Amino acid sequence: MKHLYKITLIGIILSILLFTNACKNSEISTKTKIPEYTHPSLTLNSGQADLLYPTLVDSAIANPLNTDYTELRLTHAKSSAYDPYGDDEGLMKLRDLINAKEFEVATEVAKTQYRRLFHDPLFHYYAFIIWTEVEDEGMADIHSFYYTKLIKSVISSGDGKSAKTAYHVINISEEYRVLEYLEMEIVEQNLLEVSGHSFDEISAKDTDGKTKEIYFNIDLPFSKLVDMLE
Repeated sequence: MKHLYKITLIGIILSILLFTNACKNSEISTKTKIPEYTHPSLTLNSGQADLLYPTLVDSAIANPLNTDYTELRLTHAKSSAYDPYGDDEGLMKLRDLINAKEFEVATEVAKTQYRRLFHDPLFHYYAFIIWTEVEDEGMADIHSFYYTKLIKSVISSGDGKSAKTAYHVINISEEYRVLEYLEMEIVEQNLLEVSGHSFDEISAKDTDGKTKEIYFNIDLPFSKLVDMLE
């Protein structure tokens, strides 16, 4: 229920300033060659993505075992609904209802947001909590399954050990969901620029107390941030 961020215009400007400062202080060589992240969904324009996304959701609901969850996530990222830096009202409503322990009401709200937020691991995390609390094991299991598939989609994009092999995310929330899934606790976070690509470098402790550096490629959300400022 944490890690929901509201970025105002001031916040966006501060993010740019922090990013610029981090780039200057980065110890990673800017000559490091970063492989381009490719996927057919990244070639879609917003109109194409808007039409395709509902179809992919229908397919995932009907046939969850044979769904490309990376395609689902990236198609959303190319759609007109993509807003990686804004608080989503549906998610906030679910969070508030969970905090208030109004789980029966929350089930009805979740049903109205189901298709729109299907790509978002945080939605399925909330839904898992809600249906667990109302003792609907079947629905809880379904959302646990989708949550895991979406997280594994991110994890399959790299190994997170370097900028070259960073995990590719479509929003910052995915970073926190991945770290939670890996049972790692954030210690420090820095923004980096390497060869024209944007990264979050996160120092995190594992369950043994060992600190590791985890890299997330944030080209997609950062490019959206730049577009918002133009």
